Amino acid sequence: MSKMLIQIVPALPPATSGVGDYALALARVMRRDLGLNTVFVVGSEAWQGPDRVEDFRVWKLHSRSAQNLVEILEAERTTTGSSSVLLQLSAYGYAARGCPLWLLQGLKQWRTKQPDSRFVTMFHELYAFGPPWRSAFWLSPAQRMVVAGIARLSDAVVTNIQLHRERLERFDPSKREKIAVLAVPSNVGEPLESDDLNGRLKHMIVFGLPNSRRRTYVTQMPALQRVCQQFGINEVHDVGASFDGIPDRVGDVPIRQHGLMGVSDLSVLMSRSTAGFVRDFPRCLGKSGVFASYCAHGLIPVTSSDSRSEADGIECGIHYYSADGKAESELTMADAQQIADAAREWYQGHSMQTHARVFARALKTNLNDD
Repeated sequence: MSKMLIQIVPALPPATSGVGDYALALARVMRRDLGLNTVFVVGSEAWQGPDRVEDFRVWKLHSRSAQNLVEILEAERTTTGSSSVLLQLSAYGYAARGCPLWLLQGLKQWRTKQPDSRFVTMFHELYAFGPPWRSAFWLSPAQRMVVAGIARLSDAVVTNIQLHRERLERFDPSKREKIAVLAVPSNVGEPLESDDLNGRLKHMIVFGLPNSRRRTYVTQMPALQRVCQQFGINEVHDVGASFDGIPDRVGDVPIRQHGLMGVSDLSVLMSRSTAGFVRDFPRCLGKSGVFASYCAHGLIPVTSSDSRSEADGIECGIHYYSADGKAESELTMADAQQIADAAREWYQGHSMQTHARVFARALKTNLNDD
């Protein structure tokens, strides 16, 4: 019998879900490199996908309830003997207000029924926070309770930035040595080789979710225009779900709208381009799939932030370029190439193969033998 793993996810393709894309990419590598096959449990009642996604079996919840979750996990153990579960947690993917109490209750019941199970959680996000006049302030305590409960249930925990690790340690100090930090990998491929910048087209990529790209064009257009001029960019490629208000140009540079692209086509586009713009704050770049994709493809990652945070080993001027207009001198092509090379080297320590090995080690005590 093949080694089996259950992955709980908010959604999978064809739905748009960064967490689902990550889980699917992880499943591919685990099966290819480690002989570990994945069965998915989708936590969204609204998900309308098939019973198999890329030949991975998929369980669909009939209701977001502890009972339904336990029924599925027990049925899978009866069918395949699998009792190893990897939860991909971004709470808003499991509940509209980010408080999936049903998920916590279901996992508690399952662990009681299957005490020999092995349970690992990947925390993509933790909890919201904000001023009292915003709903996040009032939802935060309940969200923290769910996060803390799941962290304590887990045999091992993985997250994507050091800031998350520090917060998780407060919930359960005994797990301090069991919390791994892995920056997210690229969801659009990991080329084995990368061409130098002088052999690429003078193209800039603006990639991501609609809200992120909208804010880029509304609030960061001066920085985007500045860096396009500095790098001699002659075309901007907008990639992602369409929305009203995408501009036609960045200054004098035309914008070409691609909409949603397939992974292979987007990987080719990135491999041929010079730079990629990302709006995430530097302290959060480790959990940005957009930033990871740029690094993996040898682009110059560009932000507009004036922060000089060095979180997660990512340093301004070394692993990314800031277009905040405060640079003391113009960036030469040699300097740009050094940044692209350093970003790609940094990425290698967080590749999808690295993620697969980390999770396999965390789960290995309860994986079935071949």
